[in-house]
Parts: sequence; C-alpha cells; structure tokens
Amino acid sequence: MRKFNRIPIDSPDCLKKTDEHSGETKQKICTEKWKKRVAKFREGQIKNSPDFNWYGLDRELRPLLVGISQSHCAFCDCVFSHDDTEHCPIEHFYPKKKEPDKAFDWDNLFPICTICNTSKGAKFDTKLLKPDAPDYEFGDYFVFNYKTGEMEPNPSATPDQQKRAAKTIEIYNLKRKGLCRDRIEELKFYEGNIGTEANIDSYGHRDYIERGIPNCAQR
Repeated sequence: MRKFNRIPIDSPDCLKKTDEHSGETKQKICTEKWKKRVAKFREGQIKNSPDFNWYGLDRELRPLLVGISQSHCAFCDCVFSHDDTEHCPIEHFYPKKKEPDKAFDWDNLFPICTICNTSKGAKFDTKLLKPDAPDYEFGDYFVFNYKTGEMEPNPSATPDQQKRAAKTIEIYNLKRKGLCRDRIEELKFYEGNIGTEANIDSYGHRDYIERGIPNCAQR
C-alpha cells in the first residue's frame, strides 16, 4: 500500500464551488442530501438501503484522485487500464452509510480497483491504515515475501503496528493469490526492462519492485 501524497490537501474546487442561490458549497449540499437519505432509511421511512449518488462529482473527482496515484489503486497498487482511469470506483475510507457526514470529504476518497473495493465493501476497523496519513510509511508496517509475493506485517514493527498491518491486509484482501502472482510477474517484467529508462510509475506494485531491486528507482 503505497504512500498517497494527497494534492491538493484541502478540498478541490469542484467541492468548494458555491451555489449561487443557497450560498452553500457543493460539498455541503451533497453531504446534507446524502445524510437525509441515510437518516430516512435508519428511521424506517424507506425500506431499501439507499443507493449512493455522486451528483456528478465523481466525474471531476476521479481524474484528480487517479492523477495523485499515477493511475494506480491506492491499496494494492495495481496499475489501471485507460478505461479504468475513467471508470474506477472511488473508495470511501470511512464507509459512506456508516459515516454519511464524511461521504464527500476529500480526505476520505481514494482511487481503488474493483477487487479491492469489493473486498472492502462497507467494512471498517479503527486499526485500518490510511495511505495518506502523515505518519504512514510502507516499511513501518509491511514487508514482502519474495518467494510467494505475499504482503505481510513487518516482524520488526511494534505489536500495534503489526495488528494494524494485518487488519489492512485482511480487509482489502492484499494477499489474494492473483495479486501475489501479479507482483512476482511485474517484478520480472521490470527486471527485463532495466536500462530502457522505464518509468516506475508505468508498472504496478511499485513498492514490491523497489524493494525487490535495490535502488531501482534511480535506474
């Protein structure tokens, strides 16, 4: 799970845009609409759990989020196809139905692949690691097993760090077999292209590659 350096740090213009009639920001207007729908469901006024509505904001938010991650999933770091960059899910780190007030918070949104998104669903745990947290660094929590391609808690980390790493791996299913095979194959592919001025951001699983080849980021 690569460090996610969020830029801008504050909400982007599409969320801060002010409605000329109410004077409220787009973010606040959309948040209040969503909170009302969730409240009606919780109070039994509607039977079915409400479907989330981006109110068109996803079309503006997705390119910004994908740009920050260089077109990678913020959790497994697989690289998106061109089609994915236009249609990938947007992850709500704090689930949008459990924490409706955070549904449109900029720092709650991440680009995510379909598999990680399905694995996470509406699950949440206070131990879950947030990739844009100021104090988050991959090596403080995780290591890779280069025989299996598995991502594991760092045995040198503190007990609390290991628990947080394990919970993050569990919730996003970051040890799934296909993902482990992809890491191994991507490293081999990168090794075969060293010396061709290949950009590390063109590859998936960049942390796996960088730790598998010493100083590969400078090659």
